Amino acid sequence: MTEAKRSKRVKPDPELLKLADALLVNYRKPEDLIGENGLLKQLTKMLVERALETEMTEHLGHDKSGAVTNGTSNTRNGHKSMGSD
Repeated sequence: MTEAKRSKRVKPDPELLKLADALLVNYRKPEDLIGENGLLKQLTKMLVERALETEMTEHLGHDKSGAVTNGTSNTRNGHKSMGSD
């Protein structure tokens, strides 16, 4: 029987610890963290939105309100009909 190797624990980044402390300064009960409008839900939403925004910037080659500088004229607004004519 083989024993599963345990991964070595990595020390948390001191800056992240400070950030966590600042975010939890108003923590009083579990709902503050995991409730419907809790910190975890808000942070997850913000992180996902920022990651998607960064992906779009990388994919399109310009910031959200920046000038279009790519050769395909891909932009962030408007839509194009996908149907056949």
